[in-house]
Amino acid sequence: MDISKLNRMLAYAQAVNILQTPEEYLGKRMRVGGLYDAVFYDPTEAYYHFILIGDEALCCQVELEFLWSGDHTYPDDYPKQKAAIEVEGLFATYEELGKTYYHLLVDELTIL
Repeated sequence: MDISKLNRMLAYAQAVNILQTPEEYLGKRMRVGGLYDAVFYDPTEAYYHFILIGDEALCCQVELEFLWSGDHTYPDDYPKQKAAIEVEGLFATYEELGKTYYHLLVDELTIL
């Protein structure tokens, strides 16, 4: 599934659908383009990485969490905040703090 080739409005709509019905996408390989964002979460004392996918007017956006596989350290190996990126990987789940989360397990990250 290549969301990176869709126009902004269609990419945004597809990303919303993925977040609303994530079970339908588990195990699927996808490529997504957007802006990079990292957030520190105090309860886990860890950084979480997201690709922001905005609509045509950039008034609305969704965040798709990703985990970059391999030996990468933040901030040294990651893009600058709000850099345009494209990621490719497998849609998967993980458990943390008693809750299931969905993310893209990325094996390829490109700064555009």
